[in-house]
Amino acid sequence: MTLEEMYLNTFINERPRHTLDSTHIRLTSALKLNDELADYFRDRAQVEDLYVKNLLKLSKKHYLTNKAAMGTFLPLWETLHEELTALSNIHANYSKKILEDIEQPFRQHIVSNSDFDVIQSMEESISKISREFDELDSKTQKHKKAGGKGESKATEFMKQQEKKMQEWQNEAPAYLKKHQALDEYRWTVMKSLVHNFESLQQSVLEKNLELTRTALAVTESLSVENEIANFCSVVQHEPRQDLLSSHDAVVPETSLSESSLKQAASPSKKKRFFPSFVSIRRKPKNDQHHNIEPNRQRSFSHSGSLAEVNSIHSIQSHDNGYSSQGIEVATPHLRKAASFTTATVSQQRQQQQQQQQQQQQDTPLIVVDSEGYSIPPPDRNRTWPSEASESLIETEDMSSDAGSLFSNNTNPRIRVDIKNEAVTEEDASNAAVALTRVATLLKEKNANPSARRLRGRREVRATQLYSVMEQPNNASPFLQSFEEGQTSTSLPTIDVAITETLHVLSKSGQVEKSTVMGEARIRYTGPTESASPICFQLNLPPSTHLELSEHISLVSDNIYQLLSLNLTSDTIAFKYEVDLNELPLLIKPMWKCETDKSRLLIKYQKQHAGPLENVMFVTSVTGDVQHALSIPAGELSLAHHRIKWDIGTLDSQDEATIKAQFETKNQGTPQPIAVRFDISNSVLSQLEINQGNDINVLWVNIREVKKHSKAGKYIIG
Repeated sequence: MTLEEMYLNTFINERPRHTLDSTHIRLTSALKLNDELADYFRDRAQVEDLYVKNLLKLSKKHYLTNKAAMGTFLPLWETLHEELTALSNIHANYSKKILEDIEQPFRQHIVSNSDFDVIQSMEESISKISREFDELDSKTQKHKKAGGKGESKATEFMKQQEKKMQEWQNEAPAYLKKHQALDEYRWTVMKSLVHNFESLQQSVLEKNLELTRTALAVTESLSVENEIANFCSVVQHEPRQDLLSSHDAVVPETSLSESSLKQAASPSKKKRFFPSFVSIRRKPKNDQHHNIEPNRQRSFSHSGSLAEVNSIHSIQSHDNGYSSQGIEVATPHLRKAASFTTATVSQQRQQQQQQQQQQQQDTPLIVVDSEGYSIPPPDRNRTWPSEASESLIETEDMSSDAGSLFSNNTNPRIRVDIKNEAVTEEDASNAAVALTRVATLLKEKNANPSARRLRGRREVRATQLYSVMEQPNNASPFLQSFEEGQTSTSLPTIDVAITETLHVLSKSGQVEKSTVMGEARIRYTGPTESASPICFQLNLPPSTHLELSEHISLVSDNIYQLLSLNLTSDTIAFKYEVDLNELPLLIKPMWKCETDKSRLLIKYQKQHAGPLENVMFVTSVTGDVQHALSIPAGELSLAHHRIKWDIGTLDSQDEATIKAQFETKNQGTPQPIAVRFDISNSVLSQLEINQGNDINVLWVNIREVKKHSKAGKYIIG
């Protein structure tokens, strides 16, 4: 028995039904095997493609900040870097050839063969002979059991059966030879494709080995002795100018304006350095109407520069408190200087003490009446007394920090005049009037902050910024916290619900339409009026068709304004439509319809990252179905001529199958497959709604975003 006649000699004398089932099962198994091998090589190519992407990322990164540090070993690094580019090119070509020369031929070589088309065209007539032969055989057996008159009919049916067998033996050889030829072809192609893959892999490995040899040659050519000698010959044994110049560094001249003082940090938040070096002095009385020399030059050493910086911080801390009283503070100007001379400071202090003593001699420290009571000044509304009447401060301590009026010392030394006789108490009515006056002043000073209007977010930020620079030292931090708490509760807030519906139409394995149609609903809470536009940011995929409602308007780019502030219930804000390139669920249906039965095989595989919920497959069945078998079990409705499979939740990304066989009275026709599923907490279009980063825009607070996707008209033909 030759190889060419193995199929014929094996199946020609068998029952036609047995021959058809055996050859059909083998062909179906071959198609499935080729698809599985093609999937393997597809994944193999994806691994290579991922390797190429990682190599390209490495080649774009800058690892060496100073290539000169490599010295004579720089060719070593250049070889390593060039090796990345060469490897990426080799493996990119490798991945491409796997897909084109291995994976695609595995899928197509059986169905594209001419013998496969001939087999499909011959199956109808061969199946008819097999079916009629089985019917005659069943009738013969039935009449044989009846006996009597049935014997003659049984003999007649046997003759007809012999004719059908002869007809089978005439037509079956061509059918069986085509099956054997196709079977031989697929095994030959499989062997050739695997051989080509290994040859391709060998070529890639040889190219990688050649790169390795090149790198080894460069490495062996480098010499440590040459690198050491090169370094020693380059270094100049001369003093480094940059190191010597650091000892003679000078402080640049700096000018401080009023704005720069306000921007300086508050002394309550930053630690003060060397607080006893310099203190800020009051201007003498005879200089009240004269400006201090604007460009006062001072000489200082390194410690003196720190003292001047500290005095600047002291100026900032008291600027707000004393600007309203007319007290001027001299701003020091930094310049290049030599050393700080103590003689100059001593002369200045002596002059100040002489001026203050002269003022005290001209004006009595305390003015008393005949009974020994002090007489208040005529202007009681002055917050600070004149310098001539400040008798509580010891004049000889004016040059120290403890005696300075503006010093940070919490316990300044004061002068107390002790009377020889007891001081009688004032009238109780006068004391009550004084206390009432004090209480009234305190109430006016600490006004109730609740009367202030609520402010927007931008106004709050501006107020916080100015409060750091302008508020007096005795401002209460609790007041600001209370106002911020009130403002935060009135921020505009929205809740968003996004729903997407996927519509897919596929025929003969080609996707003709894949569209996502979505809508977003919002619910608004917050103030119903706003002086500033309330906006949000919407990130849309490319080529998205967007339809806005009357409640939303486009401001610029991806920034949208909320026009209506009374959306207390879920309201449609916008609708959109976008094409989808990758389907969340791949489906491959295969029908085989015969005269008395129909077979269906559905392959499906999840592509979405998250789980698919409530997955359901539905299809119609034609040919007057009498009985059905299915794995997994389905729900057959004879009245509606359809069958349904409830899969439930689909978590795995492995390929799964549905197999079904229907016994029919007439020959059926292939029908499309409809699919239903839900996706929770995710959208297929990757649409995002959030707040932007522009501080000049009043962004709405997005409290919650609900996402849901579902399949609409998802039909696979």
